[in-house]
Amino acid sequence: MSLPVFGFVSVHERPLADGIAAEAGWMASAARTGRAAAHLWRGEPGLVVPRSCTTLPGWPAAAQAHRVLVRASGGGVVPQGPGLLNLSLVWRADANADAHATARSPSGTEAIYRALCDALASALARLGIAAAPQAVRGSFCDGRFNLAVAGRKLVGTAQSWRRVAGTPVVLAHAVIVVDADPQ
Repeated sequence: MSLPVFGFVSVHERPLADGIAAEAGWMASAARTGRAAAHLWRGEPGLVVPRSCTTLPGWPAAAQAHRVLVRASGGGVVPQGPGLLNLSLVWRADANADAHATARSPSGTEAIYRALCDALASALARLGIAAAPQAVRGSFCDGRFNLAVAGRKLVGTAQSWRRVAGTPVVLAHAVIVVDADPQ
C-alpha cells in the first residue's frame, strides 16, 4: 500500500486554536470533493488526549489547569505548542484500492503507518537525518510507529478512519518534534 499523491501541502502560518476541529473539517472536505489534502500546522500550547482520559479521577481539575483538547481516537497524551509541527494527511479511503474501508478495523491500518513512516523517513534522510520506526520507552504517546533518531523520538504518528456522510475517510497524522522543550 502507498499513500495517495498529494499535489501540495497547505502550510498554516498561525497556530490552530483547535487542530482536532480543523482535521474534522479537512476530512469532511476530502469526503465531499474526493481530493486528498496535506496540511502542515502548529497547535496552541496545550495537550491533546484520548476521550478515555475524561473518565479518569482528577480529570475535571486537570482539564481546568491545562489547555486540553479531546480527540476521538485512542493513544496517549500528545503535547502541542512551540517547537512541534503537525502533518495531517486526509483522503477518501475508496481512493486507494488497497484500503479495505468497509471493514470495522481496516486491514490497511498497518500498511498506512508503514507508508507514512517510510515517506517521513525518506524526507528526513534528504536533510541528513537517519530516522527509523520504533517504540521509544518513556516518550509521549509511545507506539511502534514512532520515528526515532539514535533512540530518541522525533515523530509520533496516529491514524483515524471515519465515515463522513457515508464516505470512508482516512486521517494519517504525524507530530514532529522540531525544537521543543521536553519538559
